[in-house]
Amino acid sequence: MVQNCTELHRIAHTSENDSGGGNATMTRMTTMPPQRVRMEFLHWSTIALVIVAYVLNATHIFATAQGEQDDAIEETNSYILDKDLPKFGEPIQNLTVPVGREAVLTCVINNLQTYKVAWLRVDTQTILTIQTHVITKNHRMTIAHVEGRAWVLRIRDVKESDKGWYMCQVNTDPMRNQIGYLNVVVPPNILDYPTSTDMVVREGSNVTLKCAASGSPTPSIIWRREGNEPISAGATSLNSSTFSISRVNRLHMGAYLCIASNGIPPSVSKRVMLIVHCKYHPWFLCCFIYYNKDR
Repeated sequence: MVQNCTELHRIAHTSENDSGGGNATMTRMTTMPPQRVRMEFLHWSTIALVIVAYVLNATHIFATAQGEQDDAIEETNSYILDKDLPKFGEPIQNLTVPVGREAVLTCVINNLQTYKVAWLRVDTQTILTIQTHVITKNHRMTIAHVEGRAWVLRIRDVKESDKGWYMCQVNTDPMRNQIGYLNVVVPPNILDYPTSTDMVVREGSNVTLKCAASGSPTPSIIWRREGNEPISAGATSLNSSTFSISRVNRLHMGAYLCIASNGIPPSVSKRVMLIVHCKYHPWFLCCFIYYNKDR
């Protein structure tokens, strides 16, 4: 055993002389005790890890700083670009227009530059105008460029079908737009059907008068006797489209008015005459009794 160690020491010493300074360190490491070798290895490993950690941290700090700088530049550029883009001067006013009148929708744009302006119908995805050119075939629409920054869309002879959302759009990237609502109101109109006409009924029977009306908003309907005469007992549903009388008698005979209104003038009415055949008298004598009841 001792002989083997001596031989190893001799070989190491000979290698050190032959290889110079570079191999001297390796020879020194091989002749160190194992515990010392481990300590040397741990020492240099720790130094290497510290250097790697420092390099990685410095790289991360540099990348973060570069990213923040890029974000700041992008935000600044975005602000500069946004500052130079067109802007809407005021909202589009919502309108309520009676049918048959003219609707005027105004879109105010500042700093338009060379961008283009278009009006669109939102619900039908229809392009109405581009700049001062009317695209739609609707001859009731016109477009005007007023005071350099207002784009005025006019709709003559407004119809109920014109009701809806309208959009003013500028062809920036991305597109800029704003919308306004056109509400078209329609005065009431009493329909011929199913509205009742003059009726002749027998005394003691039940009778129902009907009245139907169109309009926007939906009209409300009330019933009145002509001349503001009181409605006799037995009548029901005076504030609806139907007016019913149970066990009609000669006192119910006369003219009734169906009146439709929805807040849009004028209100309209229809006169319905109710004639009652009396049980025990000819109809003309019953009428004579009715018309002379107050004498």
